[in-house]
Amino acid sequence: MGLSLGAYAIERIVPRRPVLRGRAIYRDGDYEIRDYSAFHALEMSLYGGREDALQRAFERLSAVDGDGQGRAALLDPVMQSLRSNGADGDGADFAHGRWSVRLPLIAARGADCGFESADPRLRVISVPAQRVAVLRFSSTEPAAFGINRVMLEDFVEDEGLEAEGAVFYAYYGLSRALPFGRQHEVILPIST
Repeated sequence: MGLSLGAYAIERIVPRRPVLRGRAIYRDGDYEIRDYSAFHALEMSLYGGREDALQRAFERLSAVDGDGQGRAALLDPVMQSLRSNGADGDGADFAHGRWSVRLPLIAARGADCGFESADPRLRVISVPAQRVAVLRFSSTEPAAFGINRVMLEDFVEDEGLEAEGAVFYAYYGLSRALPFGRQHEVILPIST
């Protein structure tokens, strides 16, 4: 009972962000194929390990959302993709590299949201409509991200689908105080 009351209190103090919704066209356990409409997002590019880059970008992007002026109106999930690195790896930090971290914007706040930043790493981008393969998981272990990426790539190959872009890691509920119960996804764009 105490744990459920604690979770309720956290929900009241730190409410969940609205979520970017895709239309599921196929489900098999934790695997899905989804169609996403085009959307806009705030994106930040920075160098570091996976967790470090995610934390620094999330803090910066959340500060934009919490400026009290309602300019950004961000959605979950926080999405992260490795753009370049010095070494391949499925290790805890995926070595170091250049990471892209993005937060989707509510549709009405797209390209015309009036967002300007003095930080050249932070910008509004347009993401085209796309079909993606998804694997949901809840582990917070760093190695789980690499393991689930490989499992999703195997699923895509086994289903006769063709990958079409970089893998993204999606994090739900990062603004919440406690890590347990958070949902994560590996997302891989595929051809239609």
